[in-house]
Amino acid sequence: ELSLAERRAVRGFLAERRPAEESELTNADLVPFLRSLPIFELHRAAPPDGEAAPAPAGECVPLQRGVHCVAPPGVPESLLAGGRFVRSGSESERRLLRFLGVEQPARSAFFRSHVFGRLADLPAEARDGAMVSVLRELHALGSEDAGFVDSLRELRFVPTAGGAPPPAGGSASTTA
Repeated sequence: ELSLAERRAVRGFLAERRPAEESELTNADLVPFLRSLPIFELHRAAPPDGEAAPAPAGECVPLQRGVHCVAPPGVPESLLAGGRFVRSGSESERRLLRFLGVEQPARSAFFRSHVFGRLADLPAEARDGAMVSVLRELHALGSEDAGFVDSLRELRFVPTAGGAPPPAGGSASTTA
């Protein structure tokens, strides 16, 4: 059994391939083999509100098409829990993941698919930070995805006086 440091070393070695080598790596059997290696580290849940400790290192898994993806740039780590997001610590690792077919959703798709549906479950700081980010980037996110603004209209995200998101049964325009 390889340690986390050894798995990172193998991943780093594979990530440092040269463009000339890449054409040799496109062998139909080699890419699935590389994807099957349990060397790809997942993001884990961030510490609870108020804790300053960094998130622990994630587990290493083989890549599954349609399951694992790379987070869009600038997304806070606190939103990446759930076993889907592969950690990429360098540009060479991001190139390796692209080469292996790991997709990176657009920011608008990320928020719609991985954040909006679980706002009530996120810690208050992560939830509020995500929604402030969405509102700051609303024009760009709406340009990326024509349905983004409509999905936001239906989303209850303004906290009540107690700090919790509005109840699911209330209307989107309910005030606290």
